[in-house]
Amino acid sequence: MGFAGPAGSGTPIRPDLVLIDAGWEPQIAHQFVAESGPGRYWASRGLGTARGQGNWTQPRAAKGRTIGNEWYLNPQADGTVLLLLHADHWKRAVHDGFAAPPTSAGSLQIYHADPKEHIAFARQILAETCEEEFLPGKGIIQRWRVLHRNNHWLDCAAGARCAADMVGIRLVEGRAPAPRKARVQTSGRGIRTKYRR
Repeated sequence: MGFAGPAGSGTPIRPDLVLIDAGWEPQIAHQFVAESGPGRYWASRGLGTARGQGNWTQPRAAKGRTIGNEWYLNPQADGTVLLLLHADHWKRAVHDGFAAPPTSAGSLQIYHADPKEHIAFARQILAETCEEEFLPGKGIIQRWRVLHRNNHWLDCAAGARCAADMVGIRLVEGRAPAPRKARVQTSGRGIRTKYRR
């Protein structure tokens, strides 16, 4: 498995870490990892607030458990290891990355092309949205709402952000971008909100 290296180099690039989603077919994911080599490949599962996900809780130290930044490696009874990641945290990192100015810490960009080429990708990245709700006694809570199930690129991008963290890739510290201010426009059809700096 490899990806094309820099243009003209002819050298394939192998990823340092590959996460295999074990949320749908865990036995198949664990079997693939066992056959392909643990260390480079990890069976993973996202936990968060979206419907159908298990809830994320801060992990406690336990025998054989490795705890990282919003992720942990959890030994299973059958001897396999499952990576559990805080899906809400990493999905937020993806959404914030695409919303950030291109040169700021944590920003994400896709290659330059005709915008029509990126419509399917954008729809999947926006297949879930983070909503805030005030609950008496709990305060403001955030929940991810699934708009449609075709969210594979969002899950993939969130997993990639987590994998990058696992191999030591960190955001470059710098000046935090200024918060975005909403500009509300009215038209004959209702209210539209656009974000601007």
